[in-house]
Order: sequence, then C-alpha cells, then structure tokens
Amino acid sequence: MPVYDAYTRDPRFNFITLPQNMRKRKAQIAAIRSSSGELVLNVDSDTTLAPDVVKKLVLTMRDTKIGAAMGQLTASNRSDTWLIRLIDMEYWLACNEERAAQARFGAVMCCGSLTLVVV
Repeated sequence: MPVYDAYTRDPRFNFITLPQNMRKRKAQIAAIRSSSGELVLNVDSDTTLAPDVVKKLVLTMRDTKIGAAMGQLTASNRSDTWLIRLIDMEYWLACNEERAAQARFGAVMCCGSLTLVVV
C-alpha cells in the first residue's frame, strides 16, 4: 500500500488491483492484458538494469519472428559466498545454454526476470 499511495496520482503509473493475492504470474498476465503499448517490459523488483538494456531489447524485438527477449541475468553479489556463486552460474547456464537450446527448437519456456514482450 505505501507504493500505491505514493504513486497512484502519478500519470506515468497505472495500478491494477486484483481481488486477492493471485501470485506473480497471474498479476503479470493481468498487467499484460490491460496494457496498451506494443511492447511490455517486465522487471522483477530486485532487478537492476544496465543503462543500455532497454535499447538492446527493443532493437531485438524489431524482428517480427521474435515474441520475447530477455537480458543476461547475473547476481550482483556473486563474489560474496560460494552459494551465490553457484546461483550466478545457474543464471549463466539458464541464459546462455538452456534458453539457447530451447530457442533452437522454437520453444523457449521462460524468459527470466527481465523480459520484453510483444502485445
């Protein structure tokens, strides 16, 4: 509610309230369905964007055969512990191996926490 109260009058934001907590995926679907733009950028709350990432994603989406594009995920604190290093390695494998293999067959199942989607 504090975020809603702080930004509800700001014309740059459009809040969608659901009847109950329906979890992240259903909230994303509701947001995409109510959007009016050609592209929708989805970012997790703990994501930090590189300065050029939106431009790169938009340029990628110029290809009409592409339905979604994602950025490279890295753990910003990857040098803190061995567990976080392992998580960062999983991000790298997911972005660079798993998604590439899925794309080869034309069926990427998930685009991560930074996604640009054609509506």
